[in-house]
Amino acid sequence: MRKGLLRLVLATILIAPIGGSFPTGSVSALATTRYVAATGSVGAGTSCASPGYVGSTQSAIQSAFNAASNGDTIFICAGTYSISSRLQVTKSLTIRGAGARTTTLDGLESSQILMIHDNNLTPGSGNEITVVIDSIGFINGRATQVGSLGECEDGNRCGGAIFVESESQINITDSHFKNNYANFVGGAVARLIGNYQTVPSTITNSSFESNTANFDGGGVATLFGFGLVIESSTFYGNETLSRSAAAVIANFANATINNSTFVDNIGPNGTSVLYGDLTVNHSILAQSNPSMIPVCNSQQTAHGSRGNLVTDNSCPSLTATYPASPATNSAIVSFADLKLGDLAYRGNATKTVPLLSGSVALNFWNGCTGTDQIGISRPQGSSCDVGAYERSSSQSLNTPTGWTYSSTTLNQLYTSTLAVLTPAVDPAGQGVTYRSSTTSVCTIASNGTITAVSLGTCTVHADATGYLLRDGATVSQTITVVSSTTTTTTTTTTSTTSTTVAPNSSAPITTPAGAVTSGGTSNSPSTTIAVAQSQIPTTQRTTPTTAPSPSTPSSSSTSTSTTVPTPDAPQVAPGEAGAFIAGQNVELQISREDNALVVTGAGVEARIYGISTTGERIDLDTDGNLRLNSGDSISLDASGLEPGTEVEAWMFSTPNQLGTLSVDKAGKISGTFRIPADVASGDHRFVLKSANESGEDLVIGIGIAVGALSSGSTATRILITIPIALAAMAGLVIPTTIRRRRRVTLAQ
Repeated sequence: MRKGLLRLVLATILIAPIGGSFPTGSVSALATTRYVAATGSVGAGTSCASPGYVGSTQSAIQSAFNAASNGDTIFICAGTYSISSRLQVTKSLTIRGAGARTTTLDGLESSQILMIHDNNLTPGSGNEITVVIDSIGFINGRATQVGSLGECEDGNRCGGAIFVESESQINITDSHFKNNYANFVGGAVARLIGNYQTVPSTITNSSFESNTANFDGGGVATLFGFGLVIESSTFYGNETLSRSAAAVIANFANATINNSTFVDNIGPNGTSVLYGDLTVNHSILAQSNPSMIPVCNSQQTAHGSRGNLVTDNSCPSLTATYPASPATNSAIVSFADLKLGDLAYRGNATKTVPLLSGSVALNFWNGCTGTDQIGISRPQGSSCDVGAYERSSSQSLNTPTGWTYSSTTLNQLYTSTLAVLTPAVDPAGQGVTYRSSTTSVCTIASNGTITAVSLGTCTVHADATGYLLRDGATVSQTITVVSSTTTTTTTTTTSTTSTTVAPNSSAPITTPAGAVTSGGTSNSPSTTIAVAQSQIPTTQRTTPTTAPSPSTPSSSSTSTSTTVPTPDAPQVAPGEAGAFIAGQNVELQISREDNALVVTGAGVEARIYGISTTGERIDLDTDGNLRLNSGDSISLDASGLEPGTEVEAWMFSTPNQLGTLSVDKAGKISGTFRIPADVASGDHRFVLKSANESGEDLVIGIGIAVGALSSGSTATRILITIPIALAAMAGLVIPTTIRRRRRVTLAQ
């Protein structure tokens, strides 16, 4: 017998009642599967590749419902279907999707998604319909007031995703419900049986996330009837806005909950997670914060040998703390001891909250059979785990690997950022998320680049999510953000007035004429920056050419000192750029691209943009200028420079060297420099001093602004390309002797 025919025959047998015959006209002799696809063309109706109904709205699905006979299967192929008008089922059907992650019915936050009711029902006749919902996602359903209908009348205000009326039966499996809302009861699912009938229905292997009811049952509400069983399902973040149950209510009814997990369901004071006649077995009932609403009201049966783990003492007769006696009895536990992972799909059919290594819910009780919410057989260990999730014996940590930086120290004298050398790798291939737990000291971008905020210990983390049989895990690193100390040594007496600037300070220390400075015989103004030897990056340290004097202090306080002449920089306003090459002014062009200023000319291209203290790129202002605040950073990329030389980065008006960069073999540089915290608001210049590819001395000045945009500013400099011809400036000639990289002299 062909497999397809065998499945159809088995489906017919399974739907048949125990007595061996169907009610007249209730089920077809041979069930048919009808396929609905969101896109494509109508075909033979035998598969998703050749569907019988096509359309991404409720119309195609409703047409399949209408054409079906009792016992048929409606297969809704992968896709998102916009439900702007409620679907209605009035016969016994199996409604199956391609998976809760891939077949999604979206109520668009405006419509109830599905109503199940039998228009020809005679109460008590045994002719009630049975509908199976399998492997479908229900999102954004809304059950609100319709006309003058009463509460739950024709589904009014009840069951944001699904409303089940009268004696209709429903069996939900492997489905996911998120962000559904009911103005009265049953944010995701509401069931109104009537006449206190026993009507068997089930919810199995499903997840309920962030559903809301205005009054009762943020996740599920069952009213005026008996026979609902919730098995191996997860309820996370569901909410009641006013009256009773954030997750499940059984009102004038009862329900049984087995092997399920409830985490952080919420509501106002006076409400609880569960409400009504509910019997709970081998489930986790957890609230992460003691200030959240209690798990139980006064009616639930959850104590004794039922083997639940609860994070408060709200459930009736449940007073034993973990471990109870016997150890398999229900107990009150701390949330931390449950060691719960984050709610996620992890490649599975529905979202789960996994049990992490060391959870007290592991191997807690004996006698389980079958599978957990995602199909893992029970038990996996020596005994059974509590809740919807059975931790696989092959479960491992999803620990990121390979994450490195070139240094464990970030020296703000040279740069305010530290680029990742090798990014963190997630073994599951899902990627990592970087974060800083010391944002007052440093931030970290999505690519792993660390930006210093202040001096201190920077602690950053790479997080990998859980996936399939791997728990989420985190690795951490610490980077020390340092600033060099300034030391002046006496070597030669000159008549030069020099300005000594401590790193990260724009307040100059002026040395009067006749005072002594390090290595200075130049008659031009100079800025002295001294760097502690232990804080110089390894690649930038130099070795002394002479042995230290015997009278020199010990190396514990060793520092370096060098006098760096201040460059003669072009006078440019914000939004302008200029350059001197070998002392001669040249014409540059400046353009705007991706919130960066791009300066080109004379074979050189430089691109600068701003980075905020939180690591985000800063937009150009309304004048098209780069406008920063003190503490922000300038990111620089440039090409066309002489390989092997060093580029000095400066901040004017008051000269302040921000740091240096080494030009690579391709003539390129890339780095980031922090704007000193005490730079005054106003117009400034970002200045680069280097050499072009021909070895000629090069100074580029780019106008920037610091502080708020003035009210009188105009947008006169936001053209895509602005040629700037700089007037000659007499006497501003850069000696070729200061172009090359300078040697740092060590003082011992």
